[in-house]
Amino acid sequence: MNEERRGSSRVLKRLMLLFGTDEPRNQGFTRNLSREGIEIAARKVPPPKTELLIRLQTDSGDIDLHGVVRWRKAGQSMGVELHERPLAYLDLLSELSGNLRAR
Repeated sequence: MNEERRGSSRVLKRLMLLFGTDEPRNQGFTRNLSREGIEIAARKVPPPKTELLIRLQTDSGDIDLHGVVRWRKAGQSMGVELHERPLAYLDLLSELSGNLRAR
C-alpha cells in the first residue's frame, strides 16, 4: 500500500509497548507509527476488529492509546487504527519525524 492510500507518512521506530483488550498486559513493539495508526510486532496477535488498549512506553513517559486491529500477520505483526490521538502521541510523532529529517 503506498503512502497516498494510507493518508499519512510513517515513522520507522521501535518502541516498547503493552497491549490488550481489557488492560495492556501483552508485550510488543512498534515497527512504524503514523497519525492514523501503528504497526505492532508481537508474538500474540489478535484477529482483525479486536478493540485494543495500548500503552506506548517512551523516554518521556507512557502514552495510553485506544484502537482497533485492521489486519494481522499471525505471530508476527498487526496494523492498529487509532480511535483518538492524544497530544502526547502527536508530539512524539512530530519529534520522531524531526529527528529523522535532521539526520
